[in-house]
Amino acid sequence: MSNLPLFEVIVHGFLICIVSIIGLLGNIICLAVLSKDAMRNSINCLLMGVAIIDLVLITSAGVLFSLPTLETFLVEHHGVSYGWLDLYRFTPLVYPMAMTAQTASVYLTVAIAFERYIVVCRPFLSRQVCTLGRSQRCVVAIIICSLLYNITRFFEYELVQDTVDWDGNTTLVYLRSSEMRENPLYVKIYINWMYMVFMYMLPFSILLFLNLRIGWELRRARLARIHMTSAQKNEEGCAIMLIIVVMIFMLFNAPAMVSNIIEAFGFEAVELTQVSNLLVVVNSSVNIFVYNIFSRKFRQICFGLLTCGRNPPLSRVPSGQDPGRNDPKTSLRRLAKLQTLNAHDVIARAQISTSSASKDNYVQSVSVETIGTGTQSYRGVLTRLSSYSI
Repeated sequence: MSNLPLFEVIVHGFLICIVSIIGLLGNIICLAVLSKDAMRNSINCLLMGVAIIDLVLITSAGVLFSLPTLETFLVEHHGVSYGWLDLYRFTPLVYPMAMTAQTASVYLTVAIAFERYIVVCRPFLSRQVCTLGRSQRCVVAIIICSLLYNITRFFEYELVQDTVDWDGNTTLVYLRSSEMRENPLYVKIYINWMYMVFMYMLPFSILLFLNLRIGWELRRARLARIHMTSAQKNEEGCAIMLIIVVMIFMLFNAPAMVSNIIEAFGFEAVELTQVSNLLVVVNSSVNIFVYNIFSRKFRQICFGLLTCGRNPPLSRVPSGQDPGRNDPKTSLRRLAKLQTLNAHDVIARAQISTSSASKDNYVQSVSVETIGTGTQSYRGVLTRLSSYSI
C-alpha cells in the first residue's frame, strides 16, 4: 500500500514533470528569438526577463515537487531510486530561489502592464519612458529587490545529520524547519500576511486597473479610427497580446491566492495547493504559444530558428487582390521606384505656352509642385510550500 496519495503523484509527479519539460524548451526558444537584433526594444527586454525568471521557476518546481514525488513513487512500486542526487540537500537553496523567482515574475508582469499603459494611454511620454536602457535597469532592479525581500527564506530550513544504532552506525540526513521558521510571529506577519498583500492583493489590483485602462483606450481608439496604419495595427496587436499574457497570469494564479488566504486563517488546503503549484508552472510555460499566436515577427523568427533559416510559407492571396503585391521581385521594383522619387524633395514641372498675339515673342509660365516625404505581456506565484513534506 503506497503512502503517497495518487492525486499528488499525478499532479506533482507526472503533470508538473511534463509541463516543466515543455516550459523549459519553450522559454529557451523565447530567449533565442527575443535576443535577435530585430526584436530589440523595451517591451521585449522585459519579456526576456520574464523568460529567464520562468526558467528558474520551472527548474525549482521540478526539484522541489516533481522529482521527489516521482522518486518516492518509483521506490514504492518498482524499487528504483535516484537517491544519489540527494534532492533534499538542495532544498534550503532551491526553495528561496523559487520564492525569489516568484516575486520577480509577479512584478515583471506589473512592469509589462505599466509599459503598455504608457505606450497606449500616454503615447507622448513613451519615447522618454519606454526605452531599452530603462527596461534593462528595471529588470535588474526587480530581481535585486525580489532577492532582498526573500533573503530570510535562505534561513527557514536546515539540513541535520543524526547517528542512529539500528544496524550499527547509520547516519541520517534530513531536512527540518529552523527556529525562525517555527516562530509564530514570523509565520503570521511575513509568511502569511505580507506574502498575501505583496504577492497577490497589491499586484493583482494594479494589473486589473492597468488592463482595464488599456482595454478602454484601445476600444476608444478603434472607434475613432476607421482606417489604421500598419504601425498602429502593430501597437494594437502588441497591446492585445500582453493583455492576454496578464489575464493568463491572473487566472492561473488565482487558485494560489485562494489557497494562501485559506491557510492564513489556519485551514489546510493540500489538494488545492498542489493544483495551484501545477497551474503556476503551466503559466510559466505557455508564453511561447501566446507570442506565436499574436506576434507575426516573433512567429517568423521562431520558424526560422526551428527550420534552420528557412522562410515561412507565404499565405494565399485573396481573390481579387493583386497577385504581384506579395511577390518579392515586384516589391523590390516598387521600393526602387519609391527611393528614386524620395530622392527629390521638389519636382518642377514646366509648362510653356505660346502667345497667340505674337509668334516672335512667347511667354513661359512655370508651375512648381512640391512633393514632401511623409514622416510620421512562481511569473506565476509559486504558492507557499505548505504541502511540501519536511
